Amino acid sequence: MSTENSTESLKLRRGEVLRNARNQAGLSARKLADRINRQTAGADLTENAIYAYESGRVLLSRESAERIAHVLRLPLGSLMIGDPDFDPPLGHDPADAGGDTEGRSDAHVRDYDRPAGTDAPAADRRFRNDCADLVEPAQRVRDTADVLRRLLSEQRYVLKSPTTVVKVFELLAADVGRFEDLPAAAHVRLQPATRPYDRPLELADVVRAIRRTADRGYAYLEKQARAEGNCAPACRKLARKLGDQLRTLDDALGDVRRAAGSRRS
Repeated sequence: MSTENSTESLKLRRGEVLRNARNQAGLSARKLADRINRQTAGADLTENAIYAYESGRVLLSRESAERIAHVLRLPLGSLMIGDPDFDPPLGHDPADAGGDTEGRSDAHVRDYDRPAGTDAPAADRRFRNDCADLVEPAQRVRDTADVLRRLLSEQRYVLKSPTTVVKVFELLAADVGRFEDLPAAAHVRLQPATRPYDRPLELADVVRAIRRTADRGYAYLEKQARAEGNCAPACRKLARKLGDQLRTLDDALGDVRRAAGSRRS
């Protein structure tokens, strides 16, 4: 086989594995790109870039594969077909990645999370208990972030009541800290980004993204205040960013709240 044909085959095989893994995670190409850009460092990946990889028009690079594997909770080698650093075990076909939902999911659940002999109802109870434990702290983050959003959207040339704004920034940081300290939040982050944990994981991700947005916004506004510059454009931009994140949070929180509603003790 020629080098050119070999490269084209490699593009298609890596693309097929990526598409299977994304579909198993229940994510659109746009949602996968959004998560990659929120959770990993590097240049923004677009929805079109994901489709280009999946269609085999562009060879999935190791850098992009590392970011995708992190988000989808996959072994890097499952995406890096043909890379000598990741030779698959004898008899294993990497193109099957994503084909066996239960088997692949179990590979990413730690032994103490699902010990041998644990039945489906026990795993289901753990999932629902996690959801129930996340709802109230996430709602506090949501409410505080919305107060901050409204305060920022009302700012003009200089900060009005800067002490109040600073206090809300501090309250939001404290609320996010309490959320991230929850055992349920830590457990959710150990799970693969597949059903049923995809929605609690998205909730945890957007809470963390809100914290990053607030931290960056606070630092910038503090700098503007010292320079006595016009803070209104930055305030409006920050308010819009928080508004977008709050819509994502509301969507995920609604699903998590419904899952928690049938919690069994």
